[in-house]
Amino acid sequence: FAYSLVLLICLGAYLISKKPVFTKNRSLIYPCILFSLALCVSVIFSQDKLHSLAQLYPYISGLSLFLIVASFSEKDKLLTIQTVML
Repeated sequence: FAYSLVLLICLGAYLISKKPVFTKNRSLIYPCILFSLALCVSVIFSQDKLHSLAQLYPYISGLSLFLIVASFSEKDKLLTIQTVML
C-alpha cells in the first residue's frame, strides 16, 4: 500500500509540475471529470467503504497515467511508442 501511495504522489507531482494543457483536446476534460465523479459517488454509497477506497488505486493510477500521456507533445508520444515497442 505504501508503494502505491508513493507512486500516486509522484504521478500527482509530475502532473502539477507539467501543467498539462488540454487546449487541443478540450473534449477530454469532461469525460475525466465525469469518471472522477462516478468514482466518488460509488465510494460514498458503497457498503464496504474501506474496501472501496483500497480499490480506487487502479482507477486513479490509470487516470493519472492517461493524463500524463495526453499531456505529451507529439515528439514525446512518438518517442514513447518507439520505446514501448522495443
